[in-house]
Amino acid sequence: MALDTAYARSRTVALDMAILARTVPAVLTGSGCY
Repeated sequence: MALDTAYARSRTVALDMAILARTVPAVLTGSGCY
């Protein structure tokens, strides 16, 4: 929940792009996930 609040407070296009840049490889390779 704390990460959700931190995201909502500091939301920017650059942050969204950084999250997407990390998400796509994690989904495709399984690397970096739980």
